[in-house]
Amino acid sequence: MRKVHGMAGGRRVTGLLELLMDLAESRSLRPLASARYDASEVPSDGRMPAVMAYIHENLTGKLTVPEAARRAGLSPNAFCRYFKRQTRRTFTNLVNELRVGEATRLLLETPDSVTDVCFASGFGNLAHFHQEFRKRTRTSPLGYRRSRNL
Repeated sequence: MRKVHGMAGGRRVTGLLELLMDLAESRSLRPLASARYDASEVPSDGRMPAVMAYIHENLTGKLTVPEAARRAGLSPNAFCRYFKRQTRRTFTNLVNELRVGEATRLLLETPDSVTDVCFASGFGNLAHFHQEFRKRTRTSPLGYRRSRNL
């Protein structure tokens, strides 16, 4: 990328295309940020769209199993079994996964501090944020940002 940046005119366009071709053919790809959850991956019986909408609308705020269960028209215990059967994850696990995905995006796209990113992505506790982030990315939030800055 630095080489392309130093080029001028048509050579710069050619250099960019070569860089894109190298990236497309690379066998050592790794995602920059975790993908957002795609509800189309989950078979739906009509309850999941309401639950997923609730999660996405409130991802950075307070999310509760009782409210998600209410939206699905189930008791909290029945909802937990239903949700795990549909997504192969617990409700909390999926929410934390999505919040870490949001945190990775914020770390790459904003100059905000790690503490600000923690709270902006919906975590209410810095220690828990670090634990979940490291579990899912195998690095600290600051290490993640530093390793991806060019």
